[in-house]
Amino acid sequence: PQLITDARVTLATTADYQQTESIQHALQERNLLPETHIVDNGYVIGATLASSTANGVDLIGPIKPDSNKQARAKTGTALDDFDIDYNLKQVRCPQGHTSTAWHTTDEHGKTFIHVSFDVQTCIACPLYAVCVNSNEKRARGRTLQIGPHHALIKQRRQVQKTADFRHTYRRRSGIEATLSAMVRTQGLRFARFK
Repeated sequence: PQLITDARVTLATTADYQQTESIQHALQERNLLPETHIVDNGYVIGATLASSTANGVDLIGPIKPDSNKQARAKTGTALDDFDIDYNLKQVRCPQGHTSTAWHTTDEHGKTFIHVSFDVQTCIACPLYAVCVNSNEKRARGRTLQIGPHHALIKQRRQVQKTADFRHTYRRRSGIEATLSAMVRTQGLRFARFK
């Protein structure tokens, strides 16, 4: 961009979700940090939900749906369908079977949990075809990768289905409509000066 409106916020070439903490920090410096911050889904991921909560801000915006193959199929078993017990380090599948392995890895400064289910148990399960993502000829057990903020993400996906969430988020539609009208009729995205 040729015009930077706030030098304290990271450059505009950065993804929206990477701006959330910078924006809230800049607002906090000016004593303008809101209790509720309404944003579009580009700003809402697990990390921004966690950092906003730590700052005392209720970040309101839809979180993207699970993009994993089983979740997209609508007939499969998505990660949100599994019950995760962080204390026991176990996961229970929708059919009631318990995971057999749980280990953590650090990837790019984030901790991920990797969970596996027994191959023989999965093969005998009636949901095998819609649960285990396998194009291979050999049978496999289900494996899961649980991100560092999965509990927050799962909670947000449930909350955003409620009438209260939709009512609160409705305030954002006025902003989007105004921006859209300004872009279409007033050339909002074009600066007429250098």
